[in-house]
Amino acid sequence: MAWIAILIGAILAFSYTFQVWQYSKYGIALNSESAHTNGVPDFTILVPFRNESKHLPAIVESLQQLAIPHSNWSVSLINDHSTDESLAVLESLSLPSHFNILQAPGNYTGKKKALTWGMEQAGTDWVICTDADCIMQPDWIAALFSGIDNNGVWAICGPVHVMSQNSVLTEVQMLDMLGVMGMTAAGHRHLGFQLANGANLAFRQSVFMECGGFTGSEQHASGDDMWIVQQLAAKDPRQIAFQSNPAAQVRTLATTPWAAFWMQRLRWAGKTTAYKSNVLKKHIGIAFAFSVWLIFGWLGVLVWTNWVWIMLMFWGLRILVDYWYLNQLAKHYRLRMNKILYCLVQVAHVFYLVGIGGLSLFKKSYSWKGRTLR
Repeated sequence: MAWIAILIGAILAFSYTFQVWQYSKYGIALNSESAHTNGVPDFTILVPFRNESKHLPAIVESLQQLAIPHSNWSVSLINDHSTDESLAVLESLSLPSHFNILQAPGNYTGKKKALTWGMEQAGTDWVICTDADCIMQPDWIAALFSGIDNNGVWAICGPVHVMSQNSVLTEVQMLDMLGVMGMTAAGHRHLGFQLANGANLAFRQSVFMECGGFTGSEQHASGDDMWIVQQLAAKDPRQIAFQSNPAAQVRTLATTPWAAFWMQRLRWAGKTTAYKSNVLKKHIGIAFAFSVWLIFGWLGVLVWTNWVWIMLMFWGLRILVDYWYLNQLAKHYRLRMNKILYCLVQVAHVFYLVGIGGLSLFKKSYSWKGRTLR
């Protein structure tokens, strides 16, 4: 019986390690600077928000500092029926003429509807989505399009990173997002699946609307970003690019406290049922299954006295493999990993994967920004 458990663990460990190696190999390479490019097209930045009064001043300041001539772009700040002081905060700021405040109509409720309203009001084909709690570097836009033929692609997925505050909670989020970015890039470039983050996603809205827009996604409260790339990928996955230029990254605040983080991740995990790619489901399934084995494998200690060394070996392998991968990504994106916190965070992350993955199968509703979502 012990050998069967070891064999299962070894198969899962090998599969997981091979996946991580693929993410590293294909997830860091920069877009070729020699690739044919047409510069930066005219675009509209869409910032849907609901109850973000604390964060709006920072993103407005960040967007005002973009190193792009004002003649070919604009910003649409789309109010999704906020109940706090968000509108008052925006109105108190000195917004440039190319910054517009849009109020979503009464029948446009939720982020997808807010984005749809923003696209309907945009005067450009290219739109760039981001979130109200993000900040960008001045050369964000130039870096996002660098080395990419914007006449030849329909969408560009950019990197998003969580700002750590040297606590277990924020470091878990930083490392988790960092790993997902490498996985996302590898999926687009070689592995045959599509992921995206709505905090840094540029796409041609005309092609998205040709694919049906958000029609058919109404049953999922979250997942606007995944729906966009899946719709476009169903038409032609070769038309979606990932930008690994460190200057193209968008940084966002970590979610605190633990209860809010837990609810956010349940909301995110709930959209996995809408994933259409079996390849993506396989990659997620292997990471989940190996995490389950690492936790419940400890039950073997009750039967085999030497089992603890087997478990320590497998846990050590997971910690070393992930460190090798995440450290490469952190260096590439000029982020700092807290090596003291790393092992503690890694243990927490395994339990997080199993807990969130398991609960998302059963929890069908949750509260988010004053709304009950299903």
